[in-house]
Amino acid sequence: MTTTGPEVLWEVVHPSCPLRAEPHFDAKVLGWKQRGNHISCSEITTDGWLKISDGRGWMLSDMQGLHGLGSLLQPRRGQEVDLAVDERQGWKQR
Repeated sequence: MTTTGPEVLWEVVHPSCPLRAEPHFDAKVLGWKQRGNHISCSEITTDGWLKISDGRGWMLSDMQGLHGLGSLLQPRRGQEVDLAVDERQGWKQR
């Protein structure tokens, strides 16, 4: 599931991050972004993959502890990021 909205500027906070052809770890690496680089995206998957606005690839925003890593990219200060799901999803009692 992805959500689209206004473009949000993200900053690379890890020493280097791959730019991938598709939103998964096995996808071809198209290039690398270095700490301090900025990327613009308007689409994010529920598991944190950011689609680059110019359509030239995907980057993962957070490793969520995988390989001992956390946040790779963060939205620039003052930028709002819309959640993919508007309300908490779960079992509802009938």
